[in-house]
Amino acid sequence: MAKVSYLRGWGILNSRRELLKRIAITLVCFMTLLALHSEAFCQVISISTYNFNWENADVDSSIEMIRDVDCDIVCFQELNPVPFKRLRDSLLAIYPYWYRANQFAFCSKRRLDGFEASIHVNYAICRMQFGGRQIQIANVHLSPISLSGNVSLLSLLKEIGKQDSKHVDEVHGLLREIDSEAPSIILGDFNSVEGSKALALLLENGYVDCFASSNPGMPIAPTWQLNRMQALEKRSGQEETGPQIPIALRLDYVLASKELRPTKCSIKRAGGSDHFPVVATIELGAAN
Repeated sequence: MAKVSYLRGWGILNSRRELLKRIAITLVCFMTLLALHSEAFCQVISISTYNFNWENADVDSSIEMIRDVDCDIVCFQELNPVPFKRLRDSLLAIYPYWYRANQFAFCSKRRLDGFEASIHVNYAICRMQFGGRQIQIANVHLSPISLSGNVSLLSLLKEIGKQDSKHVDEVHGLLREIDSEAPSIILGDFNSVEGSKALALLLENGYVDCFASSNPGMPIAPTWQLNRMQALEKRSGQEETGPQIPIALRLDYVLASKELRPTKCSIKRAGGSDHFPVVATIELGAAN
């Protein structure tokens, strides 16, 4: 009788274990499907562009800024391997996906695809699922401005004007690379001011300037400061580009294609670079 009771108890225990095992498997499957559904059908994304600057040694300020902004995706330009590793090690719990090649890098809360196949001198393109569709994200750094000697606002604008035709050629190359039928976000350091031919070309192709669209009537907001660049040069032992003067320009942009609608866009005066990050919130749906 005792043996029968023992066997019956063992059978009940095994049944309970099997039940718990099945419940656990079901929960894992459910959570996986929920995560996939959330990633595929999310309708809102926050994204930022940040030129880290080759000479930027203040990684801690950038880590603090990225944590504070808390975007879904951060797109970097001018990011060396050493600060990339420090950023990744410090932010891995928030951003599990990291990609880097040449000067370009992405950190993301969601998986990105196609990065290795789309790396160029002036841009790197990746893709992700957004609102049930695949969108393209082009991280851009157009040819830099050459500065030397005593810099004035006039000499700086002349140098930017000289580069404009080259920037137009680079934007044409980017547009040829991008699938015109798919939603796209183009962002980064354009080294171009508002009203430049390179920016005009993107607007003519249906892209929306997220900052201008989200902040109608707001005065031009600079994203780059010459005196911050000069401070970085001095810290790294480079020859400084003339006396420190308060020149500030808008060189960094976030642009969205017609299938996307920017709802917010701001410039964060933080981080250790001469560039400030530009942060945009974008929804799936045509811009107004």
